[in-house]
Amino acid sequence: MIPYRREIDGLRALAVVPVVLFHAGVERFSGGFVGVDVFFVISGYLITSILLKQLDAGTFSFAAFYERRARRILPALFLVVACSMVVAWFALIPPDMEDFARSLSYIPVFLTNVFFYRESDYFATGAEWMPLLHTWSLAVEEQYYLLFPLLLWFLWRRGRAGIPWVFLVIALASLMASEWMIGRDAPAAFFLLQFRLWELLAGAGVAWLHARRGGPGVCSGALAGAGVLLILASVFAFDASTRFPGLHALLPVAGAVLVVMHAGPGNLAGRILGWGPCVGIGLISYSAYLWHQPLLAFVRHLSFEPPSQAALLIAAGASFVLAYPSWRFVEQPFRRPGSVTRRALVGTLAVASVVVIAFGSGGRVTEGYDRRAGVGERFPDMNARLERTPGLARYCEAAEKRQPECATDERPEILLWGDSYAMHLVKGLVADNPDIRMVQFTKSACGPVLGAAPVRGHPDDREWSEECLAHNEAAIRALEAADSVRHVVIGSWFYYYFEPGRTIQLVDGSRVSGGERGVELLQATIDRVRAAGKRVTVFAPTPTEGGRRDYGRCVVRAVWLREPLEACEFPRSAWEQAHPGTVASLRALEQASIPVVWLADGICPDGTCKPVIDDVVIYRDDGHLSKEGSEYLGRTMGWYRQVTETAP
Repeated sequence: MIPYRREIDGLRALAVVPVVLFHAGVERFSGGFVGVDVFFVISGYLITSILLKQLDAGTFSFAAFYERRARRILPALFLVVACSMVVAWFALIPPDMEDFARSLSYIPVFLTNVFFYRESDYFATGAEWMPLLHTWSLAVEEQYYLLFPLLLWFLWRRGRAGIPWVFLVIALASLMASEWMIGRDAPAAFFLLQFRLWELLAGAGVAWLHARRGGPGVCSGALAGAGVLLILASVFAFDASTRFPGLHALLPVAGAVLVVMHAGPGNLAGRILGWGPCVGIGLISYSAYLWHQPLLAFVRHLSFEPPSQAALLIAAGASFVLAYPSWRFVEQPFRRPGSVTRRALVGTLAVASVVVIAFGSGGRVTEGYDRRAGVGERFPDMNARLERTPGLARYCEAAEKRQPECATDERPEILLWGDSYAMHLVKGLVADNPDIRMVQFTKSACGPVLGAAPVRGHPDDREWSEECLAHNEAAIRALEAADSVRHVVIGSWFYYYFEPGRTIQLVDGSRVSGGERGVELLQATIDRVRAAGKRVTVFAPTPTEGGRRDYGRCVVRAVWLREPLEACEFPRSAWEQAHPGTVASLRALEQASIPVVWLADGICPDGTCKPVIDDVVIYRDDGHLSKEGSEYLGRTMGWYRQVTETAP
């Protein structure tokens, strides 16, 4: 018998509510994502309890186990996916539909966690627009369900005494691997089973203890209460900058373990979790989890302006409203073999899988079913027009990967140095002078500032910052050794270095605030370039509203939703207010007789920044120029002329 059914349902409620509110953007629930970790513990506990009971009774069957899992998980999942497909047809612009369609193909084979690992960052702004992002955790669980019964069955036949020790060794290895991987590939640590396995095994370990003792024994109210507090502390104290999962995930996992082990009707924590409303939310928690992300994502897609907090909370509440009929009329009937036969179950799931894969494949082939609406009539081939702009070639990413394609001539006259905001200048420089002799020295997110590197991702991720420092040292050495180079173009986002609250890492490993220190280091970099006999031109970044909108997609969505293109425009003053440190720093460079090319002069000639000029889509995202936008500005502003006419 699985103990504490009501308390476990209450624990499910404690897991699902923070997750939903986190995805709804409620700042107080900044660590609500730990609800998934609580779900992993619960899942590991319940599945292992069932398996141990059946193995002990000699009634275990792989076929019966997998049928039970399919009945529990897949019908409601396919219902939500089917509804999402219908809404996506009307709500998603072609680029977003293509991403959605690609994710669909991974659902029937339980690999969406692998897809989102390759394509997304769970904590990135764009992730909140992905209707099926949350299915990554279901894929992790399904992969666990495929492997764990085989392991347990094998160990059971070889001798039961060693089972908990095997659990412990694997769990510790998984935890240590998770902690190690965060500093090297944080998305892998977040999305992939091998780095989450220990959380499921923590629940399995509790199930083993209960099975050996014949139940939970004496319930400790203090320990159960401590478990609840650990979960709540994680929910309210963690945020997107927390190094996670790794050792930080021990807090919510330990909290869930303590609750499962000790919460019961004899203590306060158990009575609260066993309270009717908590149990009710717990019963529908799976369906609520399935519904919440599509609802929130589609509200964002259908709102031309960023949706209000109230609108997102209404969508979050709607996920619980839809969860009840989903639980009552889909989950419950399919879970009862008497209501839906095995043959009907297999047939339904097979048809659903084929439809989902076919829809996903069609979306990939047609680039997001781009013929659905009139976007292509005015702006054809928008997917291609919003592609990333790597510069001369996709190989030109870092010094250690430099290729011949990263130069237009063996004896370049111009050296382009910077991050992706330097890469997007290439098309414009070439457009202004097709015979340009140029070499590209760029690395994404790594600005051309000697002795400093941005701190990005997790606070202790030093490896990338050190790579950036090394890249810039290689760039300056190459620059100093290139006799033919007369002009150096410096382009960067610069916000990493100049804005208050930004942190940069220095050569000695110390970390300091940007601002004035960033300006000093850039000035020193320019002095060193000039000392090598080169002329320097600095390109200011594109004007933006501080990441508020993706302007390339804003254009597509304006056509899609029949809004005027002017709705994507914004005043130049909004940029200056959003990035005062950068604007002031670049003006200070001008006062020091360092030429600065202000892209805002071409994009906002009358004080209003226009993402579309003469039917040219200027931006490809929330800041980078599109290929055609770069070409347009390069020609109209005369970038090559401005660079080559730079005074010594």
